[in-house]
Amino acid sequence: MQPNLKDRLAELRQYLKALPSNIPIPKESTYNFSNFSPDLDWTTEIGEAAAVNRELEVRFGSHAGGLKIVERGPETEAVVDVLETWIKKYPGDILLEKWTYDILEAARGLILAAGNTLPVLDVKVDSTKHKPVNVNNHQPEKRKKVQKLDTHILSTFDDDRYLTADEGEDARKGGAKMHPLLRKISKPCHLASDPTATKIVRCIASCGCNVTWAWPRARQRIMKHAAHECPSMAKEWRKEAREYMASQATGGKAKVTEAALDSDSNENVLPLEVTERPMKKARMEFQAASSSKQVMPFNKAYVTEGTKQLKMNGDHALMLFVTCTGVPPDIIDSKEFRALCTTLNANYKTPCASTLSERLIPNECARITIAMVNYLKTQRDLTITFDGGKVRKPKSFYTVHVTTAERRTFLFELDDASMLSHTAHYIGELLESVLSFMDKSGYAMEHFNYQRNVLKIGRGLEKINKTRFANIHWSAASLQRGLPAMRAIVSDSKLGIDIKGLNHFFEENTTDSLMFQVDLAKLVAVTGPYAKAIQCLELAQTTCADVYLYWLAIVAQMEQLIQGNTIRLRKETKTAIRTITNARFKQMINDAPNDPYITAFFLNPEYRAAQIYKNINPLNLPPIQLSKSNGTYAIVSPEDAIIKRVGTSLQRMLKHEYGDVYDGVRSNQVAAKLMNKRNPRLAGLTPREALQSMKVELKEYYKGTDPFNRKPHKNENVRDWWLAVQKDENAQVLGALAIKLYSVVPVSMADERTVSTVTWLNSPTRSRQDIATLKETIQIRQWHCWKPDVSFSCSFGLLKDSCTSNSVSGVKNGSFDQMARYAHNHPW
Repeated sequence: MQPNLKDRLAELRQYLKALPSNIPIPKESTYNFSNFSPDLDWTTEIGEAAAVNRELEVRFGSHAGGLKIVERGPETEAVVDVLETWIKKYPGDILLEKWTYDILEAARGLILAAGNTLPVLDVKVDSTKHKPVNVNNHQPEKRKKVQKLDTHILSTFDDDRYLTADEGEDARKGGAKMHPLLRKISKPCHLASDPTATKIVRCIASCGCNVTWAWPRARQRIMKHAAHECPSMAKEWRKEAREYMASQATGGKAKVTEAALDSDSNENVLPLEVTERPMKKARMEFQAASSSKQVMPFNKAYVTEGTKQLKMNGDHALMLFVTCTGVPPDIIDSKEFRALCTTLNANYKTPCASTLSERLIPNECARITIAMVNYLKTQRDLTITFDGGKVRKPKSFYTVHVTTAERRTFLFELDDASMLSHTAHYIGELLESVLSFMDKSGYAMEHFNYQRNVLKIGRGLEKINKTRFANIHWSAASLQRGLPAMRAIVSDSKLGIDIKGLNHFFEENTTDSLMFQVDLAKLVAVTGPYAKAIQCLELAQTTCADVYLYWLAIVAQMEQLIQGNTIRLRKETKTAIRTITNARFKQMINDAPNDPYITAFFLNPEYRAAQIYKNINPLNLPPIQLSKSNGTYAIVSPEDAIIKRVGTSLQRMLKHEYGDVYDGVRSNQVAAKLMNKRNPRLAGLTPREALQSMKVELKEYYKGTDPFNRKPHKNENVRDWWLAVQKDENAQVLGALAIKLYSVVPVSMADERTVSTVTWLNSPTRSRQDIATLKETIQIRQWHCWKPDVSFSCSFGLLKDSCTSNSVSGVKNGSFDQMARYAHNHPW
């Protein structure tokens, strides 16, 4: 067991012993962790480690809203022994390790909510393990590498670097009173190294974030840090800080309209409203004639409130201008920008850049985060994706996105977490040298672009970047496209252009130039199908069925490339291409967990009777499946084979949908209510009833009988078709699973786009940006600039055009149907 995980288990034991007294100790525990063992049936079906995870889910109950500890005492504390036992048996099991951190976080939240202090982990040092020191050895001791923390969860909020100071009384006669949350999330202190130094304020989780401020407290900075920046802040306090900041936002309260709350809506546009924050009413106290107070004239009060409204609306619009366009906030401090605003409206006073960065943007981010969470609570069939990246500082980060079934994507978290052959490799290096020279030589590039326009060559050269696999194809295709222009500038001796000693590859009718053209054509032809499929998967409307569809397009082109051999590939090269493609097909399609790609493809009504099921991978030999009955073998028909394959996948999905709801302990009425929250489309059916219905519906769907004979409407996608069909009682179960499957986003392009946005915002002139600042800007920009992607066209290009041409002159627009139709009808 890892030392850090061992410490976490020791912390968990102390936390469970320190649970507040308002949590009951029942006479008969529902946890009963002292008598823990995984179910034998589950162990047989899903394995022992997964069965332990399932048993823990049953004991702790529903996790909606986070794991909750409902009792304390020895039976609850015994869960530590359970985790220690099974983690030792299955080291590295991520689910078992996650249980440790989830229970630790839940216990910590209960202790803090009760106002108690967290227990400190007692670390006992075994003196017998210390090696004796050799006093005669004067060699310097090797410095040990600092081990980074592997979690943001802190075992204690104590920080030995600081000495706690008195709060002191607030002697101010006026002004806003201190927000009570500030006393929880920040502490006055002195440096332990210099107790007589000036009093400062440290974050309550300073041992995790290392942040301090000057005394007295600056409310906005501390709230911003707690809500957006501190990775170790307790969830309850983070939520409270975020709610306070959202209440101060200039944009009012964001909410989702009633039309968007229907998770089965067929509309792509999700209407969102922003309600204006109400203005404070003017104080107009009309006093009697004897009163000494002066009465504010009505016209003056009206002008004052109008100025406030102008200020609020102007600040909000200015904040959106900065975040949505990506311009640096410092621009609003320039004399020219202030002169522009004064010209447009002399009554509007622009805020300074620090106000924008420290107050307006963080407050708007908090408002949007709350609205985003509230909206996602109304949605079903969500997809969670994650990816990583780096900023210039340098710091690393991870992005977490949530995508709805209608393909609206939300940045949920931006967490600070500081070729085929020798010839292909050679051509790749050559490409990089040529394109690097052209990129850096403005003189050569200017003449190249001139010749490109003369020869009517559309696009220019594309540089090879870090994403090399697909990008090397587009770079090679751009060079192949621009070869006539390259020859023109190299052959003109007056220009004197020397491309790093590679000019002989671009001379007219020489052996080197002809061989280079051949090798370049081979590289473009071989890598083209994969690169175009990768580009197609970047579409926002991509489904699991499309993943298999693009593989069919790849193997169709590869089969024609190998059989036709128009580019004269060697036999060993063709064998290598076939072997690599088949291995990747098996890894990605046939060995995919739960077989989602073939299943989704089959559940597209247009493809349910496709001939492709005779051989799922046309580039491989067709398999022959045998069944044994009464001692004799018979060949299984492709129809029966695909029904069995899809049925097995759907059965696993159905089992996951029900989980442990019908565990034999709950009554059917209680289980039905719980199932209505888990998946209302399956509510009212027991697992056995749902399984029987699914088997019948799957066969009827394959035959195309009612209600599965419904014709798709215009501009209706597959999910919309299933939403309509599922309303029929004879398609309830199969429809529910199909809707779930077609709601999944099988790619993490949302994360890729966010990383690209980070690169765009984090330019060399803004290299000091914090990750928290980038997160705030991206969330605001994403929320306000979102436009629904209503285009279902694919940029793959007509397969027929691509297959009948050795060179790739560009990517044309085509449809899924045209691509699939060609792949299905192609002679394998």
